[in-house]
Amino acid sequence: MTKYTKPLFVKMFLISLTAIFANCSSSQVYFDYDRSVDFAKYTTYKVEHATPEEVQKMKIIMTDKLYVLEAAIHDQMKARGYKESEDADIIIVYNVNVETQERVNNTTVSVGGGSYYGGVGFGYSVGKTIPKVSYYKTGTVMIDLVDSEKKELVWHGAAQSEITKKESQIDSQINYVVKHIFSKYKFKVAQ
Repeated sequence: MTKYTKPLFVKMFLISLTAIFANCSSSQVYFDYDRSVDFAKYTTYKVEHATPEEVQKMKIIMTDKLYVLEAAIHDQMKARGYKESEDADIIIVYNVNVETQERVNNTTVSVGGGSYYGGVGFGYSVGKTIPKVSYYKTGTVMIDLVDSEKKELVWHGAAQSEITKKESQIDSQINYVVKHIFSKYKFKVAQ
């Protein structure tokens, strides 16, 4: 993949990424961009494919789904008027991270009873809390847009979401997350 320098805002983002997304259960988007960049000068893009080594580092469950991610990125860029090119103005680099999370739900079971006779009553109650631990997977998608000439990051977006257990819905979930990230990218090619 293309090497580039990361401005301070991205370094700060990477430090706080875990804290920002630690308790997210639905897809939330974080983004930032270099406000000094004139995005109107960009008209072409290229998506950098992840190398096998990078894919291995991503800890992805189904590596065959990367083509869905890349297709969703292409769709979003083309919808904004960008043209795909080998000699592009913008290089798009992505990263995916999948982690197993733990969810604890407590259920309290109690039994009680009592008696009343001749104006005197008594009661008793016994309760027990039973924790139910379940595990689920969360996926974080990060998309970087890099100025190909300067090799500097100009826009960054990321989202984290719980991964659906239904394999038939994974493609639509990937498309939704990428669309959600690009909803924060407000730039289009001038017509």
